[in-house]
Amino acid sequence: MFLDQATGLFRNLFVGHGQSTEDDKDLRFESKFVSERANLDSITRWIRGHRAGFRVLHPVRQVNNIYFDTYDYRSYGENLAGISRRLKTRLRWYGHSEDVLQASALEFKHRQNKQGWKVTYPLDGIDLSNNWPEITRLISQQLPPEGRVIFHAFPMPTLINRYSRAYFLSSDGRLRVTIDENICVFDQRNTARPKFSPKINLPEYLIVEFKFHHDDFQSVDGVIRDFPLRPSRSSKYVTGLKAIVEAV
Repeated sequence: MFLDQATGLFRNLFVGHGQSTEDDKDLRFESKFVSERANLDSITRWIRGHRAGFRVLHPVRQVNNIYFDTYDYRSYGENLAGISRRLKTRLRWYGHSEDVLQASALEFKHRQNKQGWKVTYPLDGIDLSNNWPEITRLISQQLPPEGRVIFHAFPMPTLINRYSRAYFLSSDGRLRVTIDENICVFDQRNTARPKFSPKINLPEYLIVEFKFHHDDFQSVDGVIRDFPLRPSRSSKYVTGLKAIVEAV
């Protein structure tokens, strides 16, 4: 019941008040590949040398996320179980700031089967030195009513992750590739305010992701099939939370 209501609200947000970013133009497909970090150079050479003519979209940057979940970890459980319709809620910002975020965004990430989209709300002035209730209040007051309802349905900050992301775009603009490495996770459960230490132990791995509009599947499928790794169901949120639980 909750998921149906939240999904309905989410669809209204998608076509109404929410704003899109470079990452979430309309419905898109995502194909993920997980590899050891030692393969970074060979993967990068493959991308740069492919006939699709990939170019660097913009410089490497650090991505940071605070994930929010229900008290019974509904988002985590649905992702782990492979539920076809699911939501994730996160606060995202770029760069190395760990205090006042001049530019951040609350994202509702929706997944239905193999397609996904995001509704993004730009935020400003989120001070991570505050306690969690105050951070929640600062976020909530910048959301429209529909967004506030969904945000409050995921009241518990569970983890912070951050990683370095490289961006590539094919010459025809139809296929984007990202490489995420240096992935770090910090447990936020039962904390008064955000904390960035200690790091949870994770294996050194990287995630390669191909992203494309659902209308471009036939155009890009051959390129993805060329990639010398097998696709994998992978969620940095699930991986991070598993590592946190195992570390306890």
